[in-house]
Amino acid sequence: MVDEKEINRMVEGKKEGMWIEYYANGHKRREGAFKLGKKEGKWILYHKNGVVQSEATFHEGLYTGYYCSYYENGKRFREGHYAEITGKSSDGRKEGVWYQYLPDGETVQWQISYKRGRIVERIEGGQGDQSG
Repeated sequence: MVDEKEINRMVEGKKEGMWIEYYANGHKRREGAFKLGKKEGKWILYHKNGVVQSEATFHEGLYTGYYCSYYENGKRFREGHYAEITGKSSDGRKEGVWYQYLPDGETVQWQISYKRGRIVERIEGGQGDQSG
């Protein structure tokens, strides 16, 4: 069960401002800000053991920019970029090369190249052209 602190607030029925939620064990579950009910800015999610699970940036509720997630041991799991939000035409889709790592956080398990959210190439083990 999540215990929400007083920092969480609603304005006209929508989440607004900084939000922090906690697991029952007292560790943070997630933290970030809302603007008019949509995620805005940097968001961090945590595993139940307190280790960061993922870091992402949002603009008007859409992913934008660099994203990285982590195993419970704190090592990288997956990373890549979402299209930068530059106006109304962007929609937060994956863009460029994304990597998934083995539990050591260094060995590439696979890489996938995206263009406007669509897979254009998948390479097992991270072999091949990385020019994107």
